[in-house]
Amino acid sequence: MSTIVERLAKKSGDALYGEWGGFDRHADVHRDNARWWLNAIAAELEDDADQHIHRVEHLLTANHLRTQAGEAHHER
Repeated sequence: MSTIVERLAKKSGDALYGEWGGFDRHADVHRDNARWWLNAIAAELEDDADQHIHRVEHLLTANHLRTQAGEAHHER
């Protein structure tokens, strides 16, 4: 993930630097700012993914338990 963040931060800083024709320090500031935001977004996406995975695991477990209960009922 950090490779993608680094590439996007560099592109963001380079684009802003190119637009402004400013000093190198401006590009570095924008790269750092973009890197911070992209890392924050990546962390949120990971949290969302973890929550979805947990929910799917819960549903699969519940479904499996219902299936086992149904099979046990039919065996009687």
